Amino acid sequence: MAGIISSLVLSLIASRRYAVWTALMLALSLATAASAQEFSLKIYVAGPERTPIAAKFLEEFKALSPAPWRAEFISDANIHFSTLENDAVILALGERALQQSLAGAKGQLVISLFVSRSDYLRLTREYPGATPHTAIFLDAPLQRQARLAGLILPTARTAGVLSAQPLTDLPATPVAGQLLSNYPLSQYESAQRMLSAALDNTDYLLGILDTDVFNGSQIKHILLTAYRHNRFLIGPSLAFVKAGALATTYSTSADFARQTTEIVQRYLTDKKPAPAEHSRYFSVAVNIQVARSLNLIIPDAYELQHRLEMSEAEQ
Repeated sequence: MAGIISSLVLSLIASRRYAVWTALMLALSLATAASAQEFSLKIYVAGPERTPIAAKFLEEFKALSPAPWRAEFISDANIHFSTLENDAVILALGERALQQSLAGAKGQLVISLFVSRSDYLRLTREYPGATPHTAIFLDAPLQRQARLAGLILPTARTAGVLSAQPLTDLPATPVAGQLLSNYPLSQYESAQRMLSAALDNTDYLLGILDTDVFNGSQIKHILLTAYRHNRFLIGPSLAFVKAGALATTYSTSADFARQTTEIVQRYLTDKKPAPAEHSRYFSVAVNIQVARSLNLIIPDAYELQHRLEMSEAEQ
C-alpha cells in the first residue's frame, strides 16, 4: 500500500509539473506569436521629402514605437503601392499623401496626419470605397478652443466663427456657456462686412483652419480690426498666436507621434481602425503682449492647459 501511495504521489507531482510546464510553454508560444506579429509590422511614413515636419515626425515616431516595428519614409511624390507590404500601415502626412493612399492603397490601414478635419472628410467622401482609414486631425476642436476662451474671458457668451463657406457642423448647443455663430464670407459683400458683422455681435473671434479667410495676407487686417473693437482672436494655430492672436491650443509632432503609436497598437488588437479624432495631447500658447494691450489678466499657459485637460477628462 505504501508503495502504491508513493507511486500516486510521484505521479501527481509529475502531472503538476507537466501542467506548469505546459502553461509556461503556452505563454511562451503566445508571447512569441505576438512578438512575431509585431516584428512583421511594416509602417510606411508617406510625406513630402526634405521637410522639417516630416523628418521630425519620423524621428519622434521611431522613438516612441516598439522596437520591432519597421518604419520607413517614402516620398508622397509618387507612391508605388504595388511594392508595399499588404499588411502594412501607411501614415499619410499631408493632403497629397492622403489622397494617393485613399486612391491606391491595397488594403493597408491608412492613418491621416497633418490634414484638417474638413479636408479629411472631403477626401474620404471622394473615395467612399477606399482602404481602411482613420485620422488625427490637424486642427484643434472648436470645443477645446471655446473652453480656452472661457477660461480667459469668463464673461464670454458668443463667439464669431469666420469661414469661406457656411459651416454645417458647429455645435448647436452652447459650449462652455458660449453660443458659436458662423459668419461665412460667401454670404457677405466683402471680407470687411463679414468681419464687422462678427465683431458687432460676438465677444471674440474663434479661428479655424480655413486659408481662404485666415491667411498671411488677411490676418493683420483681421487682428487690427478686432483690437479696435476690443475683441481678440483665439486660434487657429500657433503661427497665428505669434502673429498676434491672443491664444490657442496646439499639438506638436511628438503629440501626433504618441497618439499614432497608440492607434496602431489598438489596431493590432482590434483588427479595425479607430474612429478619426482630434489630437488628445496638446499645449496652450498665450500672447502676453496682446493680453496686456487688452487689459486682460489671465493664467499662464501651463495652468490653462492643466484646466483644459481636467475639463476634458471629465467629459
